[in-house]
Amino acid sequence: MIIQILDPTRNIEWDRLLQESGDTSFFHCSGWANVLKASYAYEPVYFSSFDGNHLVYLLPFMEVRSPFTGRRGVSLPFTDFCHAFSPREHSGHEAMTSIIEFGNRKRWNYAEWRADFVPNMTSTPAESYYTHDLDLCRSEKEIFDSLRGNNRRNIRKAQSEGVSVTVEDSMQALRCFYRLHCQTRKRHGVPPQPFAFFENVHRFVIEKGQGMIALARIDNRPVAASVFLHSANEAIYKYGASDHRFLACRPNNMVFWEAIRWYLKKGIVRMNLGRTEPNNEGLLQFKRSWSGTEQSVNYFRYDFDHKAFINKSTKLSPLVNSIFNKTPVCLSRLMGRIIYKHIG
Repeated sequence: MIIQILDPTRNIEWDRLLQESGDTSFFHCSGWANVLKASYAYEPVYFSSFDGNHLVYLLPFMEVRSPFTGRRGVSLPFTDFCHAFSPREHSGHEAMTSIIEFGNRKRWNYAEWRADFVPNMTSTPAESYYTHDLDLCRSEKEIFDSLRGNNRRNIRKAQSEGVSVTVEDSMQALRCFYRLHCQTRKRHGVPPQPFAFFENVHRFVIEKGQGMIALARIDNRPVAASVFLHSANEAIYKYGASDHRFLACRPNNMVFWEAIRWYLKKGIVRMNLGRTEPNNEGLLQFKRSWSGTEQSVNYFRYDFDHKAFINKSTKLSPLVNSIFNKTPVCLSRLMGRIIYKHIG
């Protein structure tokens, strides 16, 4: 298998090529590559193999260069999962060799795979998460009836509390989401992504018809919002935010339910609910209440100094979380603009 290294942001035919080859993963599309490149100046390094003009293998990477956190390849930054595309069931050994050779030449500190399998890998994952897939090849009633009882009650409660949800693609809706996003990140003790990142999501994804914002209101006041991404037959829940003062009205349940109904009408057959940390019991139970298929997704990290896979997490410490929890939103936004480029 001959491996080429490509940049999809420089190929206007990239998405058509993916679709014709049978690759329908949103995270492989040029829109997401453009978001990451435009937001943080990451360099796309997409390891690809072709049979004529037909794509037969793809594993996307972004090269992250930082004077503070080093140089590395990540597949892909700020991405819940990024499985290799390999319709002919290539082992991936040639790709692995190419990636390691490339990383050595570029003096990467490490390479990170956000997928559930790495060829010739015997070590434990650097990080592990859960992910959930909902089957939308059913009627609305069948899906609603399959939900856990508490979820159905919460959706009905949201309706009785006057929660209304609209599906939007405007910049105004994005700004509503971002205000809630900043509040939510503060509660979780994490700085918000810079608004410029979401502007790029809007420019390269939502405006191109590959995403939307589901916005919940009570008496015309935004109380919860989620950003969903989609391509071909799959939708992905990517970001969620809410006003904690209205959580008792269950707006998040209503946001998800209306997003499901909207995607049903579009003919989407599957919805992924993103990654969830195993110790985040509240979020995990919320996602389980939608009665999807739960799977593990593992991240693997190859260290070029040790020439081996290592078990090392990059999660923020509880102390850092507590500091950001007490930081004013304006300062936290500034910190987000500074640090996210370096932690991808």
